[in-house]
Amino acid sequence: MSGYGRIALRKPYTFVVLGLLVLIVGALAALRMPVDIFPSIDIPIIGVAWPTLMEIVVDNRDAQMMPGDYASIHLQVAPIGNVLSVPASALIFNARGLWVATVGADSRVVLKQVTIARDLGPTVELSAGLSADDRVVENPPDGVNTGDEVHVVSPVVGATASGRSTSGDEKG
Repeated sequence: MSGYGRIALRKPYTFVVLGLLVLIVGALAALRMPVDIFPSIDIPIIGVAWPTLMEIVVDNRDAQMMPGDYASIHLQVAPIGNVLSVPASALIFNARGLWVATVGADSRVVLKQVTIARDLGPTVELSAGLSADDRVVENPPDGVNTGDEVHVVSPVVGATASGRSTSGDEKG
């Protein structure tokens, strides 16, 4: 048996009083510890649409944060003016730059050079190159060029891009 065990058996009231003292002092320390919401921090805006691990440098001269602390941070990103969203699959990358295939009034492809404002993963926001009335080719084939003839097909009600029904009564 250890020395603490022997003392606790011989003087049980001493250990009960010490335990209560530790409990009271700990509770008072926890109540008096300041809970601070840190001021706004100027950091560069990073466009993400999913949780991400980041490292943010914060002034901690008062040692209010401890090593290994975790924080939940909500970034408010200012909206970008005059952007158009298109599926990322509509983008064409080649040696001449970044393009989007659109369909002109004569049912022919018109390639338009575009500028990405923000990449949101499955969609991208474009700041230049398209207008709101452009008809975008969602998944253009390799080698598509300005002037290629296309046949515009209206979407079928209840169908997805893969051609499967969304009604749920398919047997398979």
